[in-house]
Amino acid sequence: MLGGKGLIVDDDTDILTMLTRLCKKLGVNVITAQNGVEAVDILLSTKINFILTDFHMPGMDGGEIVNFVEQNFPEIPVFVMTSDLDGLSERIKKMVFVRRVFKKPFPISAIARSLIVFSPELIH
Repeated sequence: MLGGKGLIVDDDTDILTMLTRLCKKLGVNVITAQNGVEAVDILLSTKINFILTDFHMPGMDGGEIVNFVEQNFPEIPVFVMTSDLDGLSERIKKMVFVRRVFKKPFPISAIARSLIVFSPELIH
């Protein structure tokens, strides 16, 4: 069991549900947000150990979330999910703050492995 508290951000409720179930199995409490504005509100009011965010969302996208976290909460590790890796390659390369990028659709085991591998860093 990993422990800690994660923030999962995605405008797709099916992805939120799937990742919430995974995190619960790993012993991680999660809070979910369906957009960047909700995510920022949560970050400003709750101690979060890691963020797993979609990149393409209406309004404030994942790139803006990454920038906000980097500027305001640099100790929080960020993982990004995207269905368009090719279109984002240059933008993501500049985001050295991102721990890992997952291309959708991804095997749920890839997320689980990353959370376990990064767990000492995630749970502080």
